Amino acid sequence: MRPFSKSLKFCIGIIGVSIIAFTLDTLLPPASERKLAFLIRGTTSTQEVEDIFGKPQRVRGDGTRQAWRYSPRFCMGYLDVFFDASGRLVDYNYERF
Repeated sequence: MRPFSKSLKFCIGIIGVSIIAFTLDTLLPPASERKLAFLIRGTTSTQEVEDIFGKPQRVRGDGTRQAWRYSPRFCMGYLDVFFDASGRLVDYNYERF
């Protein structure tokens, strides 16, 4: 039997690392408990939330209330953050599956 060539070993290694990275990323929550502690109802602003979590994947609003959704790709869950018309945090919903 002929031993594996270097390029085949390299390909197998890349596939293995990719599978491990995908699995770890899938098991990660959409937000850490440490970051959630910064969400304070009535005081946290939209800018502060963006500084902590980055740009949301989806924004919905009706002029009086706005909802931001954070659901990073391959993560098991989501974070919805709700703001009033002045841009202050009203509430948030954190779901992890």
